[in-house]
Amino acid sequence: MSHRPAVLKLADVNHQESIGRSDVHTDKTNTPTLAWRSDTPGRAVRLAMGIKGQRVAVDQSLCRNLPGSAALALGDVAVVGETAVLIAVDRLWSPFSLFPNGNRGMPIGLVHWRDAAYAAVKTGATDSVLAHAQLVARQLHDGRTFLQGDAPSLADVHAAAWMLDPAAQRILGKDHRLGEWCARMRGILDGGTDVSPCDPGILAGADKEAVPVSLEPFAPAGGPAINAALIGRDSDLVRLTANGARTLIASALDFHIQGRETP
Repeated sequence: MSHRPAVLKLADVNHQESIGRSDVHTDKTNTPTLAWRSDTPGRAVRLAMGIKGQRVAVDQSLCRNLPGSAALALGDVAVVGETAVLIAVDRLWSPFSLFPNGNRGMPIGLVHWRDAAYAAVKTGATDSVLAHAQLVARQLHDGRTFLQGDAPSLADVHAAAWMLDPAAQRILGKDHRLGEWCARMRGILDGGTDVSPCDPGILAGADKEAVPVSLEPFAPAGGPAINAALIGRDSDLVRLTANGARTLIASALDFHIQGRETP
């Protein structure tokens, strides 16, 4: 694959939908704008934004030219790929953390368990769906409010992203332990009302020299591969440009980033 950076032009935002409230005015200059290619990544990011208390607009046309299963546009920066978006959401808005007990490893990895559970939902594999749901029920057996304690976390986000699906709800029935937790998570979904300032410049610092790379999504519904130039990195994220288009923030957990140099 060529390492020549590809021209990446974003479609004009000509259709936005405010979610969570009917009386908000969505302004693309200051309101985070979300797009997704499949239901669970979109629901996960909407839940994360709800935990942060932030409202979000939806413009699915962003997916026309951006890679990744989900994308979050913040002015001239676009965070691409579900994992990168969730990490960015946690960094950009406070005070509530997606990692309230400090565990940043396993909750991120739960995306793979979630996708296996959702695949069972889509194929109607009832026994498998119930087996996955029982893992959540066992975590709640001691009466805790959320999976890791008193505050919602990324673990709750990934579990609710598939369990709030209408098809999953029909299979799960009326288990009171799951029902009460699902109701709490449903209240968080699209529940944000604020548009707080954030600085996407804090996501992955800039390097002195650009490195040509290609991004190939791991997810089957992750969109197109693109060529870009890597201009920054930190422990979780990379910063890229693509021929003068929006700056991109991505994660190696979402993409195979070929040609990346190690420090």
